[in-house]
Amino acid sequence: MQALSGMRRNRVDTRDIVRYGLALFALIIYESLGTIYYLFPPLFGFWFAFVAAKKEPRYLWIAVCYILFYEADHGLITGSGCLFLYFFSKFVVPTIEEVIISRFVVSAIAVASAYFVYYALISLTYFLFGMVPFSFSWLFIYYIAFESMIAAAVLR
Repeated sequence: MQALSGMRRNRVDTRDIVRYGLALFALIIYESLGTIYYLFPPLFGFWFAFVAAKKEPRYLWIAVCYILFYEADHGLITGSGCLFLYFFSKFVVPTIEEVIISRFVVSAIAVASAYFVYYALISLTYFLFGMVPFSFSWLFIYYIAFESMIAAAVLR
C-alpha cells in the first residue's frame, strides 16, 4: 500500500499546469502589447533576476518560453537569451549575492547587468556575422529602472 500512496503523491497537479499556462499566456499577450506600446517594459531583465533568485525549475520553464517568444518577436538570435540565462543565473548572480547583502541592490544590479550584458552579447554576435548591429536606446535606462522596482517589490 505504501508504494501506491507514494505514486499518488508524485502525480502532476493539473491546476499547476493550468495556472502556469495562463501565466505564460498572459506574459505573451503582455509582450505583444509591449511591442506596440514602447513604454511597457519587456520584463526581460526581471525574468533573469527572478529565475536567479527563486532557483526553481517551474519558473525557469516560464522564463525560457517567455525569452524564446521575446527573441522571436524582436528578431533576435533564437536561443541566445536562454544560453545567457543559464550562465547568468549560475555564475553572475551568485557572485553578486556573495558581495552584496541587500536584496534590493542585488535585484537592481541583476536587472541592469542582464540588459547591458545581453546587449553586448547580441551586438558582438551581430558584428561577427556581419549583420546590422542592434542599436542602443535610452529607453533601456527606463526599462532597467522600472524593472528594478518591480524586481525589488517581488523579490523582497
